[in-house]
Amino acid sequence: MPLTPKGPGGRTGVRVRSQAGYAERLFAALLSAAVGLTLAGVVFNAGIRPMPEAAVVGRQPEFNGRAALLRTTEFVKTFPTRSAGEPEKTRAAQWIVDQLVVLGYDPQVQTFSAWIGGVRYSDLANVWVVRRGMSTETIAVYGHYDLPPFVEEGAADAGSSVGALLELAGCFSDEVPERSVLFLFLDASEYGKAGARAFLAGQPYADPIVAGVGLDFLNVGRMAGLSVEFTGTQKGYTPPWLRSLSVAAGAAADPQGEVFAVDAASEWAERSVAVSPTDTGIFLRSGIPAVNLAGVPVDTALERSVYHSEADVAANLDATAMQAWGRAAELVVRSVSALPSVPGGAEGSMVHLGLAGNRYVAPWAVRLAQLLIFSPLLGVCALGWVRRRRASRSALRILLGEARRILAVAAVPAAAFVVLKLAPAVGLLARYHLYPATEKDPALYQPQFIPLALATAAAFGAAYLLRRYTRWLEPPMAADWSERYHALTTLLALLVLATWVEGAGYAAVTFLALPAALWLFLAEPPVRRGWLERGVGGALVLSGTAMFVAFLVLFNRFYLSGPAWWFSVLASVHGLFSLKSVLVFLGAAALHWESFALATGLGAGTMLPSDLPYEPGRPWGRPVPPRVPY
Repeated sequence: MPLTPKGPGGRTGVRVRSQAGYAERLFAALLSAAVGLTLAGVVFNAGIRPMPEAAVVGRQPEFNGRAALLRTTEFVKTFPTRSAGEPEKTRAAQWIVDQLVVLGYDPQVQTFSAWIGGVRYSDLANVWVVRRGMSTETIAVYGHYDLPPFVEEGAADAGSSVGALLELAGCFSDEVPERSVLFLFLDASEYGKAGARAFLAGQPYADPIVAGVGLDFLNVGRMAGLSVEFTGTQKGYTPPWLRSLSVAAGAAADPQGEVFAVDAASEWAERSVAVSPTDTGIFLRSGIPAVNLAGVPVDTALERSVYHSEADVAANLDATAMQAWGRAAELVVRSVSALPSVPGGAEGSMVHLGLAGNRYVAPWAVRLAQLLIFSPLLGVCALGWVRRRRASRSALRILLGEARRILAVAAVPAAAFVVLKLAPAVGLLARYHLYPATEKDPALYQPQFIPLALATAAAFGAAYLLRRYTRWLEPPMAADWSERYHALTTLLALLVLATWVEGAGYAAVTFLALPAALWLFLAEPPVRRGWLERGVGGALVLSGTAMFVAFLVLFNRFYLSGPAWWFSVLASVHGLFSLKSVLVFLGAAALHWESFALATGLGAGTMLPSDLPYEPGRPWGRPVPPRVPY
């Protein structure tokens, strides 16, 4: 019995109906895009605010760059190998204590332990002092004094922090500021920011910390300007009031220099990944408004070659650069101390987006605009469910079947991840806390093939078990092309919404907006002799990975952390990327594979042409009505 009317030339009307559904879908996508993106622009513009006025104190800074450089030189020359486990590091901490006593302080030492390179060191030490102010509210000024084992002296990173902090402590030693000032010398920052995490988690200092100023690190050679850095680790961003004040303080400290802050596009990219290379990331992650100040060199190539090497010696440092750096930090501390109150609300938010012209977008506008960017996807998804309102149970069964298959596909790399996650516990991978090894560490450039081979074997084993004892990996055979397309569209929309609800709207837009847009242009290929259309569809789906590929390329270009894929694996294993993030990534990858299979027919099973009814006895169960045009 014919299922569809014959078209011209005796061919069925399947293709005609399919093209009609495609045109309807494109119309819905374009209409949703016109409305949603217009609203996104309106919302975005409505949320633009001027940065809070920066009230930088008019007092002349006291910081002496030459004196700070002399302290730095003495420190790094006396203790050139102060990595974890080295006796010199313990003596370096005691030297800092002695210097603080000379300045009239009562130093405190917090000991803690951390995993570094597979060894648990229990003699790590943070040193801190406080200049009590008229208020218990406290401003933390911090830097680290440790270095990697393959570096000697470590003058720019981060012996310079020690010299600058000691000089700043001297500037405040004979006064009572409005707010208390905490001077914190951190240990084990190079590996996992362990000192900052231990200090904030252990709470050896009981009074509230209302702001943080990080000094990591002074540039190599002549200074081109000051970099003001705002990124938190996985969450948090410097709030508008503090970033505005820090930029203004940097300009006031060195009127002839330039202050570098990220533009809106770079800021969006930073917040999509949210991995900070400094201790400020840990303060922001803990909900403390904080900013990092660093020098920007004239010769960036020289700095990249010197950084984390035996060439990072005191002779490369410049007293003029040290003075501009230290005075900027002093002005930030004094200005925050003089504020009547620490700003809250939108000005205190860590979700805003900075713009050029000393402006920012309020958090509510950023969040809503991020969601509206996906209006074409959400509109097409809604249209599909409206068209299936009379067959919603059948559509739901197909959706659950697709979800089950995607979970099964994701379980294969998840098995590999479990093996890698357990590898440090059994000694197959060096163990670290949170971050993988520091930049230029050989561990980042030498992928460990034994745990990778075991992880690969686990993935194949999981695939075998799923195929042998379940039908979860079997290609779907009970739904035609448009029904599967609708189910995958719904799952993609749910992934976007879940990511957005979790507060990762920046990542959602960066990595999912392009594949979501391209997905809407996918057309049903002919049942036979449609290899060109299938190839085009596959290329369209694969193009959705462009932003992820770009991330890997740019990571390799800007960071000295080895292959981006290996760093990402280690970051997932050690917890820099949370378990939730890893699971979302695996689910997204599985969904992308299923989308590719649908577009190309590879691994997609024997699908029925459009407008054919479902047959009984398929894996999803009972027969369902004929396909509904999309």
